[in-house]
Amino acid sequence: MLQLRTTIYLLLFSFILKSQPAIFNQTIGLSAVSISTISCKTFSFESSIYNAKFDSISNRLYVSTRKKDASGNFYSKNGVIASVNIANDSVNWHKTSTELNIGLNNELLIASSDNKTALLKANFGYEEKIFEGKMLYSFKNTILFYNKNKKLVAYDLITKTEKWTADVPAEYNWNDVKHLNDSTIIIAAGGLYALHYNKGLLWKISEKTTTAPENKFTISQMLNNYINNNVNSVYTSTVQNQISALASNILIEKNRIYFAGTENVICANATDGKLIWEHSLKSYQPSQMILRLEESVIVLISTGKAAFNDQAVVYGKSFILKLISENGSEIFYNDSKIGSFIDFLQFKNNLLFADRVDLTRTNISNTLLQNLLEINEHNYGRFVEFIDGNKYYIEKEGYFLPLNFINDNVIYFKTENDKVYGVTNNFIEYEYHFTELYKFNCENNQYTLVTQQNKSLILNKNFELIARIDAECKGMFIGNKLALLNNRLLQLINLNF
Repeated sequence: MLQLRTTIYLLLFSFILKSQPAIFNQTIGLSAVSISTISCKTFSFESSIYNAKFDSISNRLYVSTRKKDASGNFYSKNGVIASVNIANDSVNWHKTSTELNIGLNNELLIASSDNKTALLKANFGYEEKIFEGKMLYSFKNTILFYNKNKKLVAYDLITKTEKWTADVPAEYNWNDVKHLNDSTIIIAAGGLYALHYNKGLLWKISEKTTTAPENKFTISQMLNNYINNNVNSVYTSTVQNQISALASNILIEKNRIYFAGTENVICANATDGKLIWEHSLKSYQPSQMILRLEESVIVLISTGKAAFNDQAVVYGKSFILKLISENGSEIFYNDSKIGSFIDFLQFKNNLLFADRVDLTRTNISNTLLQNLLEINEHNYGRFVEFIDGNKYYIEKEGYFLPLNFINDNVIYFKTENDKVYGVTNNFIEYEYHFTELYKFNCENNQYTLVTQQNKSLILNKNFELIARIDAECKGMFIGNKLALLNNRLLQLINLNF
């Protein structure tokens, strides 16, 4: 018995040692303000870093790791969660887990998978409570998840009790979530649902947001940058063979809420959900929609894109619709000059649309359509995406400047030949090779990190080079350190330049 117990202890100790990340020092770059090299403390995990959250109160970085399959496209269910002490570059604790989407709330670490949520004591890593349900959203010390009866549950992280349940449908996905105020959120899922963090459901408006397929689909090549920046969608549905991602964002202005489903654009009172007006969309074929308010006009853009079984597909027809915000009266409709575009961009008071061969500008105020540039494939290559001039940097006379710092009246786009072109006054005035540019990564009040292929730069606020890093990876400024999340590696750099 003693021998068996000793063997078990040795096996457990061996497992702990194996799952512990290797920790070592290494040189990672060069200082640009001295002749010294830059070293970092490296934590080498067995699997790729999947998620990371920093707690400024405890000065700890929590990371989760997951293995990928042979293709590198899919993650396994199992992984590790670890707590890293930033002050002394050590691991406080680590544990194997299947709940690897992590979040923080006071002393709790919230870890979730597709069907389960665990509350962990952040200081020690042990499980305090487990739910059968994926954490969907958190606000005001409250987390939301669906129970086995498909009821939306609000759980209080302070009292450790369920506060309420609500009949918010799970089968449609949440198209958007917006905060009405500090205590109430609005969810778009088969309509609009107003939820108070203490009282639960305040009001609801039913509105269709999905539909059944009738034809085969073409996979969409449209990028999601603009939509992802303006719509806070949450995936909740397990229903197969339905077309989703059709409805609009939730638009809140003063005490009014505007929303577009597949059949109507609606305007409702934010206090009680009472309908003020609705405008029928039944004569159109709406797709993923975007609502904007410009002065007293609601502008609806239908993108010609939807989702089918988790695939982005071409659906419907792109169009622009303008409604008077006060009463919903239609004052403009156009679909003649907007084709099946693959990207669009908000640029000052314009929305820019692009397909493979044309750039089109739409002035939001008067909705005039103007062709900016015909992209000759022989001269430029095929259009790929718009480039944000605030997010990309270029070296000019020893400084690394955002493209918009040089000229903020330029529209930039990338083509398949890895060129970036800048358009002003309907002409190409700037041309860069994509490898010349550095993309914004992260910043604090002293430094900015920008990255390029296999290389990163630390800049000061005067756009001067401070250090070169031999890595291209996600970064996080944490106090006086820079944390780099580099595949399996967590690398901590002291910012003592």
